[in-house]
Formats: sequence, structure tokens, C-alpha cells
Amino acid sequence: MTGTRKLKNLNATAFRVRLSVSDKHAIVLRLHRLGAGGTPLAAHVRAIAECHGVSTKSVYRWLNDTKLNSPSAPEISKRPRFDISVDHLTVLADERNAKDAFKKLREADVLDCSYPTFARALNLDPPISWV
Repeated sequence: MTGTRKLKNLNATAFRVRLSVSDKHAIVLRLHRLGAGGTPLAAHVRAIAECHGVSTKSVYRWLNDTKLNSPSAPEISKRPRFDISVDHLTVLADERNAKDAFKKLREADVLDCSYPTFARALNLDPPISWV
């Protein structure tokens, strides 16, 4: 049956967007300001949760998170970007198969990334490190 679903009947939670750590940190700071330094009112938590499309339980979890409660922005640890090297391409040319090349490079302890990351890096044209 096509055409039975209408946009107005869709639940708003179907379009949730994953919030970043900095967004959560800003929300927690805003709630602390609304609560005058103490615990915010339940009405404030509900309003914030509804505004951002998350549950009130998630907002309370953020309020109890020590990383998000600090006055300064939380530090986000990022891994360095993985780039394909000439050695990787040499093994790929010998193996003629990305999966087998990945396994050989893993056995030689040359790679520390997952196969999907390796495959995405191979699909970049040209590799960023050569530009």
C-alpha cells in the first residue's frame, strides 16, 4: 500500500541527529545556568530534550557525566588520519586483492586500522599525502 504514510504522522524522533560532545557540553552548561548553579528543573530538562530530539534520560545522563560538567570544553581525543603509503600500494599490487593485502599488512604489524578504513583510503583518488 503506497501513499498510506503521511509526513505529519511521522514521529519526530525518527529524524534524530547524533549530538557532538561539544553540543552536549553546551546543553549541560545551559541547564546549569537555568538551574542557578544547582540542579535544573525537570521542566527545563524536558524542554531541552524535546528541542534536541533526545530522551530526558539522556539529558540526565549528560548532567551526571563529569567530562561534560567541567567549565572548559571537554578534550576529544582523535586518532591521526590514516593515509595509504607506497608500501601499502606495493603489497596491494603483489596481492591484487585489497582484503588479502590488508591481512598481510596486519600480519606484518604495519596497519593499525580496520578494513573499512583501509578500503576507504584506497578509494581516495589521489591519496591525500601525494597531493
